[in-house]
Amino acid sequence: MVAPSLTSLTDIKGTAGGLRIQRVTNMDKEDNVLGSKKYYYSNTRDQYGESSGILKSFPVNEVAYTIKNRDKESDPKNSISLYFKSKGGYCASVTNLNTPDVGYSCVIEETFDKDNKSQGYIVRRYSNYDMDIYGDTHYDERAFYSMLEGDFYTIPFSSRSMERGKLLSEEYYSNTNFLRKKVNYRYKEVNPGSFVTADQMVLLFCADLDNSMFQKVGTLTRTYTHSYLNDSVIETLYPQLGNMEFVVKKAYQYNKYKQLSRVIGKNSDGRKTLTEYVYAATLPEYGWMEEAHILSPISSKKEQTGDSFLKEVYQYKGPMPYLKQISTDRNGYKHKHYEVEATDNYGNPIYLHEESMLVVLIWGGEGQRLISRIENATLSQVEEALGMNVKDFSLLDISAINFQKVENIRHKIFGTHFYIYKYTNDLRLLSETKPNGITVFYKYDFLGRLIESYVMELENGDYQKRILNIYDYNYYYGFKVESEEEILERGGQL
Repeated sequence: MVAPSLTSLTDIKGTAGGLRIQRVTNMDKEDNVLGSKKYYYSNTRDQYGESSGILKSFPVNEVAYTIKNRDKESDPKNSISLYFKSKGGYCASVTNLNTPDVGYSCVIEETFDKDNKSQGYIVRRYSNYDMDIYGDTHYDERAFYSMLEGDFYTIPFSSRSMERGKLLSEEYYSNTNFLRKKVNYRYKEVNPGSFVTADQMVLLFCADLDNSMFQKVGTLTRTYTHSYLNDSVIETLYPQLGNMEFVVKKAYQYNKYKQLSRVIGKNSDGRKTLTEYVYAATLPEYGWMEEAHILSPISSKKEQTGDSFLKEVYQYKGPMPYLKQISTDRNGYKHKHYEVEATDNYGNPIYLHEESMLVVLIWGGEGQRLISRIENATLSQVEEALGMNVKDFSLLDISAINFQKVENIRHKIFGTHFYIYKYTNDLRLLSETKPNGITVFYKYDFLGRLIESYVMELENGDYQKRILNIYDYNYYYGFKVESEEEILERGGQL
């Protein structure tokens, strides 16, 4: 557990809350086990081994503030204390609460076959508060100015949580403990920066009705604005017999928006690779995207190995931003893969070319959901069969859509591939019909979670329901897993 000073650990063992996956089992439709994966939150594959978890702090249910007369500090009569107590507990203020209660330094994933025989395991190590595999620690920082004395969990601090929980290494072992592959990850601060965060409070100390005083206390901390991103990845493959190990190294660079801009690679055989990313918002012709804080769309991606290269180019249009065109350039041979001819009022493509194929997309729910995809048809053909403009159809509320009118399009335009999607009034996917006529239906529980997908098949002149997938949501209490029905039956709350 992290000590109140935030700069060291204290060796205290106990139980902490939290929900962790212990085992995932795959089964066929007859409930026969196909295989499973087991997880150990420890440095060893021992169900009862010492946890690799670190608790960030003890719950604090009482906070005491004491004012002392420094000239007469030895006399307790010359001090006055203010106590706060809470069953819910107290924690540090400001904005530094973005770390889980328990973080794990090592998690082992072991794979088993249907007979529960081990097929090997993966050891994954993560950055945590304590010293990592590279010799670095990732503790939070104490306030650089504080009017409070002593070490307490409730004093504001400068968070370095962006450094914790990062995957540092993966080691792949066989069931005979032979190391087959190892991957090491290093990270760096990208665009370092911070701003000062102040926390202030006024405390009222009252010894009796005639003796009270106010005391102002405050702290100054730093809120860091940088990101902690990949600096390099080294992957090493270990052969079983005699051959030399094979190493792949990659280094990462970023732009001013902390976006990946270059990946430089080198292998044991001397082959070098270079991948470059250019983002639209960094180009003059897309200044309108930068002004609108639309930073993530890629303008181009170029992969180069030796003298050979493949470049993907993406073009955008506004003022309602949308992807206009996708093309590639392979060693000088250029090819256009995707081009939009028309959009609706929300920037959704409604008429486009995909690899020389004409595609019409019908949207609804005020542009939020795709209603139909029609391949090998022109926009004018679809609008004539629909009886209205596709652009206007996007404006309709999902509850006002006449799906029968959409379904009739397939009977009016021949030679098309037709997809149709139906939704509930709260925009959850209700069914999906493919060109072969097969419809997959989706069912949800009262909390809006997907619980079932199925099809209706014709058997003996009647349609029968055939379930494709069932999704169950359970809740963990102690050592018993309860379903929703069991919880409601005993009067509990979900």
